[in-house]
Amino acid sequence: MRLIIEERVEHSLRYLRPTESAKVMHTLGELERADFAHWREKFKVVKSQTAGVQPFFVIRVNPRLRIICRYGENETLIIEDIVTHEGLEKFASGKQRR
Repeated sequence: MRLIIEERVEHSLRYLRPTESAKVMHTLGELERADFAHWREKFKVVKSQTAGVQPFFVIRVNPRLRIICRYGENETLIIEDIVTHEGLEKFASGKQRR
């Protein structure tokens, strides 16, 4: 499958511990090798729908990290960001900083 990696992901990778960065890169490599039609079955994926926004998907990397992605054109997955599980939970509950 074709992946497009957003700049935020590259920035996030720089701030992760080397072992976490390696795990994210491994997961991205596995995604790239996955069949587009069946990738959601292979990974621990949660689909999220926000009103008025294209659905996005959350992929579990490890107990602490998640990859946020969405569909692009022509069987492409756009990798939007890498977030912590805790940060994602705060965002989902509306308790993010303002």
